[in-house]
Amino acid sequence: MDKKTNLKAAMQKHIDDYIKNKDTIQAQRLEEAKNNPNCLSFWYPQIKDLEIKTPQTMIVEFNYNDLLNSLEDNISDSFKESLKKVEEACDAIGYPCFIKNSLYSGKHSWKYTCFVENRSKIKSHLKNLTDDCYCVGAGDSLFIIVRKLIETSPAFYAFEDMPITKERRYFVKDGKVTFHHPYWIPKAIHKPSCIDWEDKLTQLNWESDEEIQLLTHLSEKVSNAIDGAWSVDWLQDIHGDWYLIDMALEHNSFKWHDYKREIK
Repeated sequence: MDKKTNLKAAMQKHIDDYIKNKDTIQAQRLEEAKNNPNCLSFWYPQIKDLEIKTPQTMIVEFNYNDLLNSLEDNISDSFKESLKKVEEACDAIGYPCFIKNSLYSGKHSWKYTCFVENRSKIKSHLKNLTDDCYCVGAGDSLFIIVRKLIETSPAFYAFEDMPITKERRYFVKDGKVTFHHPYWIPKAIHKPSCIDWEDKLTQLNWESDEEIQLLTHLSEKVSNAIDGAWSVDWLQDIHGDWYLIDMALEHNSFKWHDYKREIK
């Protein structure tokens, strides 16, 4: 039996084992999701009342197994009930809006996942988001998050029409900033909308002294409110205000280790 046949047999055994123990495995994964600090449902309640800006946010409970089953067009009554609550949250926030689950937004598939133009798009975008999340192994989620879309000044667009805007990542621990860098690194950009995107990204990524001072202050305020070592992501709106949009444990976060700030 050759290696290819052995691999195929091993994969089939894995699939068979999963089907046999599906209910137990899914129950275990949902229990793990409840205790995952990277979930927005864990960290957001701890920082939302600080004197910092965050997008208007509504959290809707949504069974992850219902979402997974919907990918095979197995639509349960509980899925329909949760979908209605998400639709109502989107209506309340206003369109266009931004959706994600507790861990993942599928932002690189922007116009098919997290960016919702109107109510008719919600169901398909939830399914695309869930499919993306499952494929990249982002983990199970207990909630769908609906957020007001922050108005920004994109330098250009990339991936699936995603706006590339001024974003920063700050690392914090014990009330102090330990490292920071621009969010968008050049090698991460795919399908840019213009030829001169690299020049535009360089300008976008330049950090002024004033910006660093402000975001250091805001990030340290966040760190004082939550235990542990975290990454804190900031996005600047069209008026120049900074919004905290995401957080994760430091050891689960990408860090641009060789980043060197350009001094002008």
